[in-house]
Amino acid sequence: MNRNLFAILISVSLLFACEKSPQETLVPVSSVTLNKAEITLVEGEEETLAATVKPDNSKDKSVVWESSDEKVASVSNEGKVTAILEGSATITANSGTVSATCQVKVNAKQLEILGLETLQSTTFRVDEPVDLVQRLTVARGGTMA
Repeated sequence: MNRNLFAILISVSLLFACEKSPQETLVPVSSVTLNKAEITLVEGEEETLAATVKPDNSKDKSVVWESSDEKVASVSNEGKVTAILEGSATITANSGTVSATCQVKVNAKQLEILGLETLQSTTFRVDEPVDLVQRLTVARGGTMA
């Protein structure tokens, strides 16, 4: 009798030991949120978005990133947004069947004029048109004639 009772107790304890606790049960993703709903960048700037997938015990917490317009703003697999060209785009973070979005506005990069130099001087009368040749130096270090 003791042997049978002992065998039953061992079997029951093994059965409970093999069950997962409620915290270990994996469930589908219920929500994705981003740390920002909208950002404004200047051409060439970058900003990294952070996605939070809930619940914490989701089956698959991976995030797939996409941009609605790669010509305006691109996004890496890690959520890094790069502003490419003036305009607007929507960045979407997908996880399972749910997603979250961030509106991205990209402003044109402004050039800083460092100098304007006249390359050719001429004498002219007030009532005559004149062509001037000048060089414009901008902050990027380039020169435009």
